[in-house]
Amino acid sequence: MTILSFIFLFLFIFSPSIYILIYCKKKKKQPKQSHDGWLDGVYCYYREQLSNTDKIFYDVLYDTLKNLKHNINFLLLPKKVRFSSNENKILIYKCLKIDHPEIFYTLPVYQLTEIEYTENVNAKIIQVEAEATKILNLIKGKTDFEKIKFVYNYLRKNTTYKYGAKNFFLSDDSAYTIYGCLVNHNAVCSGIANAFKFILDRANVKCKIIHGYILDSQAHAWNQVFIDGKWKHVDVTWDLNNEENKYFLIDDNLLSKSRLWANDMKNYSYKELLNIKNKNH
Repeated sequence: MTILSFIFLFLFIFSPSIYILIYCKKKKKQPKQSHDGWLDGVYCYYREQLSNTDKIFYDVLYDTLKNLKHNINFLLLPKKVRFSSNENKILIYKCLKIDHPEIFYTLPVYQLTEIEYTENVNAKIIQVEAEATKILNLIKGKTDFEKIKFVYNYLRKNTTYKYGAKNFFLSDDSAYTIYGCLVNHNAVCSGIANAFKFILDRANVKCKIIHGYILDSQAHAWNQVFIDGKWKHVDVTWDLNNEENKYFLIDDNLLSKSRLWANDMKNYSYKELLNIKNKNH
């Protein structure tokens, strides 16, 4: 082989990689710009708590999951992201999953090397969208308060609580998802909170999911909605069998008598949150 032939062969094989490396150095990747926490029609509260570097990974991960890809293209990510700990990557994954209840179809993730999805994903997405459309058609033109109240009552009337479900992040049990709540009408607190947020995202109402504890140390999930300039708590699960609206639009002071929670996604234990509460009082 002549030297010239060798050079052409080298360029043919390695030029795409060389181009990517040069491109990455020239153009520093930036996170997507959200508008008051909204991104692609979803209110991303937990994304807003991340650093710009972590937001870049969040955005790439979102693109991966939304398009049902099995692998993340780490090559195009900044070094800080590529070489961050698996624990940090999983924390970002959890933030994304809680911000985006519409991504309900991933199987349990321990390491973000290869992502697997539940069976019949596209058919399940169609079913969920059909159920969401039914509800959204019923709240067209309503005020934010009316939308929140209607979705709250709709889920109370059309959902039964599923006992004996498995661990949240390690389970593929649909009871933790919008599919379990909206299609099967059988869910645990996380699935109900996910469905509540999913519908309100579509209705353009700010809503987030809270993962905290009841004061007996039992893990629990509920929602907060932003209305009249304030965040208020809504717990559909605890009102499933209540005739009164006991946990509808509750303020922090009242709910903190029976709950512990944090407004970020750090892995707080019950004891840590209890210590934080005791220090603040």
